[in-house]
Amino acid sequence: MWRFFVVFCLTSILLLVSCGAPVAPNNPPNVPSNPNPANNETGVSTTTTLSWTCSDPDGDSLTYDVYFGTSPTPPLVQSNYTSTTYNPGTLNYGTKYYWKIVAKDSKGGITEGPVWNFTTMSLPSGSLSEERKFQVSLNSASGPIYSSPTMDRNGNLYLGTQGGLVKMDCNGNLIGSAPTASPVWSSPVVDWTANKVYFADINGNLFAFGNGSRQITNNTIYSTPVIKDNNIYVVDLTGNVLRVTPDLNSSQTLVSLQREVRSSPAVLGNKLFVASVDGRVCAVDLASGTKLWDKSFNDEKFYGGFAIDENGNLYIAGKRLWCLKSSDGSVNWSYELDGQAYANPVISSNGVIYIGDISGTLHAVDLNGSRRWTKTELRSIVSSAVIGDNGIVYVCSDWIFAINPYDGSIISSLELQNFVESNPILHFGKIYVADEAGYFYVIRALSETIEDPETSWPMFQRDWYHTATR
Repeated sequence: MWRFFVVFCLTSILLLVSCGAPVAPNNPPNVPSNPNPANNETGVSTTTTLSWTCSDPDGDSLTYDVYFGTSPTPPLVQSNYTSTTYNPGTLNYGTKYYWKIVAKDSKGGITEGPVWNFTTMSLPSGSLSEERKFQVSLNSASGPIYSSPTMDRNGNLYLGTQGGLVKMDCNGNLIGSAPTASPVWSSPVVDWTANKVYFADINGNLFAFGNGSRQITNNTIYSTPVIKDNNIYVVDLTGNVLRVTPDLNSSQTLVSLQREVRSSPAVLGNKLFVASVDGRVCAVDLASGTKLWDKSFNDEKFYGGFAIDENGNLYIAGKRLWCLKSSDGSVNWSYELDGQAYANPVISSNGVIYIGDISGTLHAVDLNGSRRWTKTELRSIVSSAVIGDNGIVYVCSDWIFAINPYDGSIISSLELQNFVESNPILHFGKIYVADEAGYFYVIRALSETIEDPETSWPMFQRDWYHTATR
């Protein structure tokens, strides 16, 4: 009997050891909630980003399957997604979209959310219309305008001409000028904090509007200055990178690249990026004045400047559109254009890059380098596009076109006097631009202003002030 008792006890102990403590059941994720856009919302931007909230009662990590489309039973577009925000790309105007989220925890629990819907804003009505056009003459000089307008924080416009710099109000009325002995082909830049305007002429002089000038180089200046940490940085035609104090009393050459530079520089952190006509791109450390890296791209010519995305990637276009790592200049990807590009790329808030080329093609390219669409037969494009706050893309040749960002179709167009090398800006519901015949235009737009430059790079040198800095 005692032997049976011992065997029974040992068996019980072994069973307890092998089974261990009771395992708590897994609870599935909570139901996804708080959709943005809100369920049944209307008038939603065509560049919206989807977001939601979700949690797990056990604290498990979650992944999501995202369903999205125009059907009430939307298809799966992303599986095992780890973020609670999703960019669906550029959406069509006046369209109802459906979406749902399926939450999955790491232990096999699955919770399906409800199907939500929203409707995008209607296609903007109306058409591009000319409010004002006049030929600019200053200091008895007129002719082609290559400079791009900029705007100060009071809404006044500044534009380089063959005879100097003109100042206009937001309706295009002349309210001031700074005549110069040499043409101003580069674009002015605004120090937003001090509300000062700086510009350069082709004889190497740097001016502060209404506050004097200084010759900083013996070489021509085509590129737009940039302002960083209360200093002005200018790159001349031979590739000298110059730093100038705001009072113009002191200047120094940080580095001499000894190459032809016609494009405008851009700044990310403490790095200044310069591209040259011989197909080279380099990064200069603004603290030490040394080159951090210098890359050559065979058979390329860079006339336009940069756009920089929120992840710090650089975009520049020649015969191809290039995406480069800002850390070392290595190539993420490149995309072949239909012809030489002379303009800066621009980037929408939902991650679409727009660049026009000399063949008259406007390209819409995703941030991974894949083509979204192209629009051909827009004549010869040599200026940068500008993106409106409702997603509409405006681009100039000897016409100005308002382009649907969803498919590249033309919403409206307006013929100009001549081809445009100046880069347009957009504010107060108006587009401001100049052409090669010396005409300045105030054009009623289909957008109120540009996309938020905090989340995009919507125009030449990023914003109205031409800060070109991220």
